[in-house]
Amino acid sequence: MPEHKTRTKILQCAIQLLGENGAEQFSASKLAAAAGISKATLFHHFRSIDDVPIEAFEVWSNDVLDIDLPATGDLYKALVKLGNHTFDVVDQQRDFLRAYFVLLNKAMFDERLRFKVASSSDRAIETLASGIRRFVESKRAANDLARTVLMQLDGASLHLLALGNEQEVRRTWKLFCRKLTK
Repeated sequence: MPEHKTRTKILQCAIQLLGENGAEQFSASKLAAAAGISKATLFHHFRSIDDVPIEAFEVWSNDVLDIDLPATGDLYKALVKLGNHTFDVVDQQRDFLRAYFVLLNKAMFDERLRFKVASSSDRAIETLASGIRRFVESKRAANDLARTVLMQLDGASLHLLALGNEQEVRRTWKLFCRKLTK
């Protein structure tokens, strides 16, 4: 397998393992076995096992930063649509989202990962703010609104993953959007 494909496979398996088993069960042996490679090959691609979640987060965040608000309509409808899309992703890609929250948790204790998470968050805010900008009067208002929306989506997604009460999450998301846009 070419080097770049091996590295990609390792990162995909890392996300899968983190999502299925959490950080406590994440090890070089389990990752190598899941990727179908030796531990020596794993360490040929990564200096340490701690580098893998950091790069996995970067790959993951690049994949999910495609935030697209509709160009027309009102802000309330655009935010409800964004929330519904997010909750659909939670339903369709549970392991992927669990891995995100595992990595977020790990970032509290790992400065390098915290930096990646903060950079990813900043990019997401910037992307969403550019979509919100057409609905509000200033760039600052768009940035503040984007930050608030993304924090709330994280919380709602975590709630949905942990408790699974989708109807309640969707209902309260609409309520949040209504209050936010009044």
